[in-house]
Amino acid sequence: MNASGASKRPSLSSYTIRLVLLGFSGVAGAQTQLIVADAGGAAIRTAPAVVLSGGMVAADRAALVGANRAWRLSTDVAAILSDDQDAGVVLLRLPGVRPVSRFHDGELESGMVLAGAGFASVVEKAVDVPGFGLLFRLRNEKNHPAYGAPLWNEKGEVAAWYIPKNVDGQRFSFAIPIARLRCLSPGKARSIADWNQNVRPRAEEQFSRSLGYFWVQDFEGAAYHFGQFVRDNGGHARGWFYLAFSEGKVGHDIKKLAAYRRAIELSPAWGEPRYNLGLGLLLNGKSEEASAQAAELSGIDPVMGERLTAYIRLAHIDPMPVKARKDSAPASPPPAPR
Repeated sequence: MNASGASKRPSLSSYTIRLVLLGFSGVAGAQTQLIVADAGGAAIRTAPAVVLSGGMVAADRAALVGANRAWRLSTDVAAILSDDQDAGVVLLRLPGVRPVSRFHDGELESGMVLAGAGFASVVEKAVDVPGFGLLFRLRNEKNHPAYGAPLWNEKGEVAAWYIPKNVDGQRFSFAIPIARLRCLSPGKARSIADWNQNVRPRAEEQFSRSLGYFWVQDFEGAAYHFGQFVRDNGGHARGWFYLAFSEGKVGHDIKKLAAYRRAIELSPAWGEPRYNLGLGLLLNGKSEEASAQAAELSGIDPVMGERLTAYIRLAHIDPMPVKARKDSAPASPPPAPR
């Protein structure tokens, strides 16, 4: 507490000197940069990355957009194995590479100091983002990069992945626990060139910008930008989900329900849109339709299905029927006296 009685916020100055200027143990040894090249073989940028395990590397997704190949030292990236567009990360296979860092798989806590290559941040607060999961707001004093990158804790453990967002010209910084990247499941292997056949740079920029509004909880802005995004990218289920949630937050129930229905059409095995649609229908007095969604959801995600069913039951407890009793008033007036 300071003299005014307010809590003093953690300062980065001493940590910046110790972790960055003096060479944060772990960053120098574990920082990995991929060289990214275009179709002509010319290097166009570097991609911050972190070595995970089993020859897999997590790298900044935006840095690979428009690329033809990437390599580290003399080894080419063999394939893209998984793609997390929301987090801005791709999982790559890089033969022969070994982890050179320890990992912190625990929770990130408020006040924790995290460092990247040349910058440091303080964890401010956790936000549970619908459709995404746990996200942490960061505070940076300087040198915050415009790209995703790994973050280390004071023990030299890789603890998180840094994600920058621009909202109305203002930079916001976020982090996700490194455990999220370590849990990415390898899928069908694709070359960088093949992966880029399905990536549209303008759509990537639109989605990232819209997600920034959603993450800072500017739902009016998110509804506008995701509305523009799905107009141009109508087959993007996650875009429709974020639009639906944002429309609901600004009171547009009809648009919300329609957007959730579209997300379900595009991704029927994803439980969260169906759960939210069921709640929305219930709140609009459409209990039969909500029950139908609960039944479908139970076959996809039994836990969410049971939760939705429980809400429906609680919202529709019929009053106890009035039973005829000897001392109860007659159902019809007695006959008139003769």
